[in-house]
Amino acid sequence: SVEVGQGALVAQGSLAALIGRIFADEDRTRPLTDAEVAEVIAGMGLLITGRTVGNHRRALGIPVAAERRQRQESG
Repeated sequence: SVEVGQGALVAQGSLAALIGRIFADEDRTRPLTDAEVAEVIAGMGLLITGRTVGNHRRALGIPVAAERRQRQESG
């Protein structure tokens, strides 16, 4: 479990799945940064850092926003 926000615990797998879903649903012409994903999750009541999002993003094999944007522009 990961502590998020005011002592609430969220299962590590659930958090990774949520982060993966947010990246999968992003606007391909304007990829989200890790900090922006953290803000989206904060809107759901879970407070995590962009660094935490980045750790999960890397574990899921999702490149950084700049690289995803570059792929979109060239593809």
